[in-house]
Amino acid sequence: FMLFQKEQVEKVKEIMSEHFHVVFFPAAYDDFWNGELISRRADKGTAIQKAAELLHIGIEDTIAFGDSMNDYEIVQAAGTGIAMGNSVQKLKDAADYVTDDIARDGAWKACRHFGWI
Repeated sequence: FMLFQKEQVEKVKEIMSEHFHVVFFPAAYDDFWNGELISRRADKGTAIQKAAELLHIGIEDTIAFGDSMNDYEIVQAAGTGIAMGNSVQKLKDAADYVTDDIARDGAWKACRHFGWI
């Protein structure tokens, strides 16, 4: 979502924080704030766990790539969590491996690093 008044940032956090993680990103412009609402009950981390369960594979055999805070839980939950080089530092800190930026073939480079291709 985008907000055009700085005062709205705290209002969104106040109203939505009970049910959502509220994450804001630096914007290219000073006149709006960019953010995401991430469910506290279901996220990409619970999704990969459920997918692994349904496919009868161990979570240790899963891989997740992420570049945004909406990927935080899946990067933590996956057997191998990979943060893109253009990710925020908190996601990089949670990852097992940090690769190059998306725009510089980071996913391909990570796959090469691990010998998957």
